[in-house]
Formats: sequence, C-alpha cells, structure tokens
Amino acid sequence: MRVILLILFILLIGQLPVNLIFVFKRIIKYDQTFIREFHNKMIEKYNFIIPDIFKEFEKLFEKYVPRSNEGLGITFGAGIGQAIISIYIMIPINGFLLIGVLFQTCRDCIKICRGVFSLILLSFCVIVAILTLIESIITKYKLNLSDNQIYLYDDKFNKEIKEKLNMMVERKIYMLCFSIYFTLSVITQYILIIIDIQLFKKKNNYINNINKTQPQIAVNQESERELNHQNNGNGDIQVHVMQNVVNTEEISAKIN
Repeated sequence: MRVILLILFILLIGQLPVNLIFVFKRIIKYDQTFIREFHNKMIEKYNFIIPDIFKEFEKLFEKYVPRSNEGLGITFGAGIGQAIISIYIMIPINGFLLIGVLFQTCRDCIKICRGVFSLILLSFCVIVAILTLIESIITKYKLNLSDNQIYLYDDKFNKEIKEKLNMMVERKIYMLCFSIYFTLSVITQYILIIIDIQLFKKKNNYINNINKTQPQIAVNQESERELNHQNNGNGDIQVHVMQNVVNTEEISAKIN
C-alpha cells in the first residue's frame, strides 16, 4: 500500500468517530426539561416575575417553551431539529470523505476524473469543517452572571445547575478540539491527494518516455546488427579476393 493512501485511511478512520461525537456534543445543550425546571424555580422564588437572569440561561441553553405550546409543535424545533440538521449534514460529509479516499485506492481506474472528483468532494468537506470550527470558536459556554446570581436555590438544584454549566465548558472543549482535528485532517487529505495525483502523472510520464525510447533502441540495435552482417560479408569477399590474387601470383612464378 502506498504511504499516502495509508495516511488517508488513518485520517478517515479518525474522522468518522470524531464527527459523531461532535454532533452529540453539539446538541447535548438542548434540554427543555432542565430549562422548564429552572423556569419553575424562578417563578417560585420571584413570585411569578421572571428576571433578566433567566434570559442569560436561555442564551446558553435554549429558549423556554411553555407546555401549552407543545401542541403547536414548537418544542420539536430545538433539540430534535438540531439533531436532524446535524445528521443530515454529517452523513453526506462522511460519505464524501469515504468516497474521496476510496477513489485513491485504484490509480488505474477513472484516470481523468478520479483525482478531480475526489478534490471536489473534499472541497465541500473543507467548507463544512471551517464552518464547524467557526461555530466551535464562537459558541457560548458560560453565563455572564456572578455566582450570587446563579446559585440561588436549594442544594440539589444548585448542584444540577453546576453540573450543567460544567457540561457546557466540557462541550466547548470537545467541539473546539474535534473541529480543529476535522479541519486539519480534511485539509491534509486534500493536499495529499494533490501530491498523489502529481506523483501519478510523473510516473506515467516516465513510463511513456521509456515506451517511446525502447522501440528506437530496438531499431538502432537491429540496424547495428545488419551493418555488422554487411561488414562481415564484405570482409569475407575481400579475403577471397586476396587469396585469389596470391594464388595467381604463385602460379605465375612457377611458370616463369
């Protein structure tokens, strides 16, 4: 197996689980159960007056949707909707990555379109990778509130809030690390395929040059053999002539 092809497969094997975990970490923040519980706690504490603190939690997690609106299908949009969007994006991207790498396994198949088609597919992957990296960089992971404004409830619920906030920090780290890996690995694959195409072209040119020179060498060798044969024939004639001359001279000397 070619070294470039081996590296392409190693990167591909790493990309598939990374993309799966990235999608999971991306949608994990959408928890309507938690935001509703937090909403109810605030109503109890502030006597049905919702302060601006709650808006900060909605910015970090998701918008609160009253149960009365569930019949309108509003709750379907946040968590499940984001999951569907992520899956519909990642499945084609993983398919593009797989096809782009598999195309490089056979250098002699589809010689003209093989490399070009792989680069086109990977171009889409590079765009998605950069977008995921941008999303990971700008994604929110903490509240713009002090601890005195956050932990205002009983110990059990305060612990749950702390776990959720720690989860968001962890989510940010995972998304950032995975998106960096995904972006760099796709760009590396793109560059390696270009290098592989160039090496393939050089190899083909070398083989074509050899094929062109070999018939000429064969013709030259055949011409050389014919010339040697002609020279050998001329040499034999000269020897016979010289022998006839010597014999004639010997006969003349005996007569005299």
